[in-house]
Amino acid sequence: MGADLYNYRILRPIRVKYGPLFDKAAEQRNKANERGDKEKADKKQKLVDKYYDFMYTDEGYFRDSYNYSNLLWALGFDWWDWFAKNFMTKRTCCMKPDKAEKLRKIIAETPLKKGFAAQCARKAKESTKIWTDYFEDRRECFLKFLDVAIENGDTIECSI
Repeated sequence: MGADLYNYRILRPIRVKYGPLFDKAAEQRNKANERGDKEKADKKQKLVDKYYDFMYTDEGYFRDSYNYSNLLWALGFDWWDWFAKNFMTKRTCCMKPDKAEKLRKIIAETPLKKGFAAQCARKAKESTKIWTDYFEDRRECFLKFLDVAIENGDTIECSI
């Protein structure tokens, strides 16, 4: 479960190109698994992963899982109330470019919530630095996603 944001202007042509290849590789993987051919199934899984990554490029897709790795939570916000009320259209569940600009400014300027990375580090038995770096990387990915939509005047579809 998580928040999924899509820029279909970017994703549609990519899906047309790579979707059939993804589907074929997934079907071949499934058949190999049914036959018990683990080596072939693993090989086809690598193709499935490759085509999936092509189809869901950072410029056209952003996902924020509903767990302790959630970027908005790390910034002290949430998807259901804060984001939905301030940035999404109620009827179409979209975010217009002007709202994306406002969101971008907030995401770029808001520091990580004090102690949040440390809490994640304790849960994952990792260092606070690893989690701080993780959230800063996620922030950069989200900003890049928003920048592309803003620059092109694209509406972002939101499934939260």
